[in-house]
Parts: sequence; C-alpha cells; structure tokens
Amino acid sequence: MASCCCFTASVIRTPTTIPPLPCGVPQIAECPGPASVFSGGDNPVCIIGVQWRVILWASRYQYGPNLRHPCWWSSSDDHGHSWSSWSVFDASSQHNCYYVTDAIHTADGLFASDATFPHSGQGSGHTRILFSGDGGITWARRSALTSPDVNLGDEAALAETEEGNILCIQRDRGRRDIFRFWSRDGGYIWGERESIRAMLDCTLRRPFLTHLGDRTYLLSGRDFDRKQVVAYLSLDGGQTFGARIELDSYKRDGACTFGCRLDSEECSIIWYSDSHTQPLRPDIKAATVAVQS
Repeated sequence: MASCCCFTASVIRTPTTIPPLPCGVPQIAECPGPASVFSGGDNPVCIIGVQWRVILWASRYQYGPNLRHPCWWSSSDDHGHSWSSWSVFDASSQHNCYYVTDAIHTADGLFASDATFPHSGQGSGHTRILFSGDGGITWARRSALTSPDVNLGDEAALAETEEGNILCIQRDRGRRDIFRFWSRDGGYIWGERESIRAMLDCTLRRPFLTHLGDRTYLLSGRDFDRKQVVAYLSLDGGQTFGARIELDSYKRDGACTFGCRLDSEECSIIWYSDSHTQPLRPDIKAATVAVQS
C-alpha cells in the first residue's frame, strides 16, 4: 500500500521585475473605470470548459481604502494564445463575488466555490457553491456552503471523490483554523463543518486538492505559522490526511500551490517562494511528487 511521498524540485524562472501576464492575457489597464479601482489583480483560478475553452478568474483589490471589487473573468478559445477582455463575472447589485476560490469538473457539470461579501466589498464573507451545466458559459448558485453570519467566506479546495460526493477544504478568515465539509448530493446540501487543524498540525492557507488516482489525493498549500510550502497525502478519499512533506519555505511571500496529475499517483506542483531570493521577489518553482509504496 502507498504510504509516503517523495519529490524532486526545480526553479522555473527568477523574475527581477513584475512580469506581464503571459500569452496575451488582457492587462489590468485595459479594463474600464478609474485606474485606482483596478490597482490589484490576484488569486487566479482556471478551468477547461466547453470545447476546450480556458476560463480564468482573477480577484480585484483596491489598495489604500482596502476595498474588494467583484472579480473578473476572461476566456481563451485557442489554448491561451489570445484572451477575451476582462469583464465582471457576477454583476449582481445584491452582493459582491470578490473571487472564485476553486473550480472543478464533476459528473454533473462544472462546480466552483467563491468568496462573497456585501455589495460594498466590506463586512462578513461567506462561500457560495456555483454550478454550470453548459461547460462554463453560464453559472448559477447551487447552494451556500457557509452563511454570512459566521464570516467563513475564504480560500477553499474542491474535489468530487465519488459521483455526487463533494469534498471541500476551507480555511477560516481569521487564519486560525481549517475545516472540512462534505456534500453527498452533488453540492445541494452540506454537512457540518469539521476542523482538521489537528490532523494537519497547521492552519493551511490556499488549500489545493489534486486527484492522483483511485482514492488517493494530495492536499497542498501554505503552512502560515511555519512559513512553509507543504503537502499531505490521503489514501482514503479525503477521510484522513498525513505523510506531510515540506516542499519549500518562504520569507515574506509564497506557497500558493497548483497541482496537475502527470500519471497514476504522481503529479507536478507549482508554487512561488522568496526563500532563496530577496523578500517579495519570489522564484516560481516546480516539484514532481510521487507516491511510494
């Protein structure tokens, strides 16, 4: 039985200045409105939709007054060589969909989680579960993972472990805890949240789930307290996580991870870290993680 992980790592590039967005992604300055409103774009999430369309979301944060603005989205129909202009993903006047935190394929269609706030962009946040049955062209709310009164709308990771069984890992906004939620009916109803901080021995920031085959999953992210890039292995479909590996550290910024399955029980993880550079000038790094028996 598989019981541990090993990895090899490499540096992809070391930028000395903030690089432009790759492959023709529209720049922030192309968006309409006052420049001060578009002073920050971050938290990118993407998914492959209908006819291999790449859908990309990015948050908007206004520094100075510290305001959240409704997130953007863009798409590419030519494998990332060109992109549509940024536009607001959810233009509702009733709430503020600040950013999409994860998006996955399920047997039913496309699922996404978000962090939603009052229309002003201030106050308590909550997480909605969104669904698209047409390959990402249109999206609608399927359920509320959390309610506004508990103020738990923040980073989340999603996975469908069996048809109709959705796993969600979410950290709280206070950076004090990390929770697990289950839905057994395709995301309509969610069970009670369960703290898994003791299991992980950290408050995992920006969690990301990668399916490695069968019931094997890799959970990666940022150990906020220790300033480390970490990953955990689950062999039972997300019931337990262990076999922690420490991929890297960081000084002031780093550790947001993205995983992509390469082969059965092997994946590539990409993250950024300033562990070997000047603070706030991180390298982009990659590691191949394999499950060993």
